[in-house]
Amino acid sequence: MLPLMRTFIALVLSMLLTGHVRCDTGSTKLSEKPFILAGVGLLTLATVATVAGLAYRYAKKIEDKKAQSSEKHVIVIDFDRCLMKEHMYSKYKHTPTDEIAISEKDFGLDSPKTALNALLSDQANYLAIASFGRADIINKALDQVIEKKHRDKVIVKTPKDIGGQDGVVPDPPNKNAMIVQIMKASGAKPENTIFFDDTDSNLTDAKALGIITKKAAPFNEGSLQVVNQFIGKK
Repeated sequence: MLPLMRTFIALVLSMLLTGHVRCDTGSTKLSEKPFILAGVGLLTLATVATVAGLAYRYAKKIEDKKAQSSEKHVIVIDFDRCLMKEHMYSKYKHTPTDEIAISEKDFGLDSPKTALNALLSDQANYLAIASFGRADIINKALDQVIEKKHRDKVIVKTPKDIGGQDGVVPDPPNKNAMIVQIMKASGAKPENTIFFDDTDSNLTDAKALGIITKKAAPFNEGSLQVVNQFIGKK
């Protein structure tokens, strides 16, 4: 609408200022001053309309950018041989949690505490673990590296959350049901969900959910770079 208005005003203004519009009554020519004033008025109106149009477009871009940045992103990572270098369930199986020692050296990342907390410092980002293993071992490992202020943005899903038993591969043998729960809990859309796993079949099945999948064995600095590109960091 605004471009058409500006075009119309420009045409009328051109006619007024070039003297193509004349009012004559008998032999006495009316003053052209009213037409000049009208032209100035239309010029002002055209300027205001242009500025308003530019302001609207700028405000719309800012609004769209804010809406995009406020969208939730969730990074879903497998635990055994992915977030962690070793297969922790195979290593500990039924060992009591208080007898299991886990340190930063067990993670695939060189500096998991720094990297994961930096990721969670953005309010739009969530971290999730989807594993066939034991939730207590996973949570103990996460407690070693995730700051308390970010802990509520970390979601852990294991077979017991989908009606199964931790340590036992569910039927069907994939992590789709866990990932669906994770997306619901985080509020992330499928296109804003990325899943890392060391097993090809888990990744292949997860693609049916419309999410992004990447192989990681383990999840290391290269994987972290993929995450940063995914969430739009420079």
